[in-house]
Amino acid sequence: MKLKKFSMAVTLFAVTIFMLSIDTNARGAVSRDQATYSDAEMDRMIAQQYKALREAYNTADAFKLTKKVDKIDSFLIDFSFDPLADKKITFIGDSITAGNGGTITPDGTKRGYPDYIAQYTDATIVNLGIGGAQVSGDSSKAIVNRYEQIPEDSDIIVFFAGINDFLNENVSCGSESHDDEGTFYGDTKTCFEGISERYPDADVYVVTTYHNRLEDYTAYSGKNMKQFMTALTELARDYGFHIIDLYEEGFLNTNHILVRNAFFTDDIHPDDLGAEVLGRHILMHLERQYR
Repeated sequence: MKLKKFSMAVTLFAVTIFMLSIDTNARGAVSRDQATYSDAEMDRMIAQQYKALREAYNTADAFKLTKKVDKIDSFLIDFSFDPLADKKITFIGDSITAGNGGTITPDGTKRGYPDYIAQYTDATIVNLGIGGAQVSGDSSKAIVNRYEQIPEDSDIIVFFAGINDFLNENVSCGSESHDDEGTFYGDTKTCFEGISERYPDADVYVVTTYHNRLEDYTAYSGKNMKQFMTALTELARDYGFHIIDLYEEGFLNTNHILVRNAFFTDDIHPDDLGAEVLGRHILMHLERQYR
């Protein structure tokens, strides 16, 4: 019996030494060179997961869709080997980016999806999210008045806003033929043109807001959230930006009571779990280009 215990101890010691010798990054992720699977095997598994992701978006039930997608996101991030480790990622947006709904951290801020992204990558993270921010407006919070705060050395810029413009009855959506200053379309165009000129080497991602119960606001204002989200995606394409279209994906749709109860503090703000799920999904989209 003593000999058996000694043998087990030696085995555990050997395994520990082996694990310590594996090349890992600061997050503890195994490098691709040390992975168990061959490159061909990993590429095949990753391709299968992207196919499964496309199929998952067709799931009718929003709660099941979100769970399926998050499971795939987790797999793809685990097999990404942190391709963004040397990048600087700047997030600019509203309260969803600022972390309203998350727990308060020791420095007094709240935990939002960028904080959870930081747990999965060694990339430098800059968070310019401000609660209540619109794209349009005279306020210093308005992104049209502060996109120049984005650090010049940002490799990736994530633009996630628009829900507050939709909710403000004084902001009209506008359109390609009605892109005056003060309209959502016009001020988004100003932002995108400025970002394109000031940060020509950055990869820019535009995120649409997920479906949510605040869309019922349409009944009172006559406004249509889809119109605002479509304006975002149309302009993003015009400027050659990447699109993370949560609205069309159906991901984290708070119209579903189980999604709302599991991942949100209210109709729009993710709780800690929701912010982590949202962060994984956005990170999955960011990493795809750099694999």
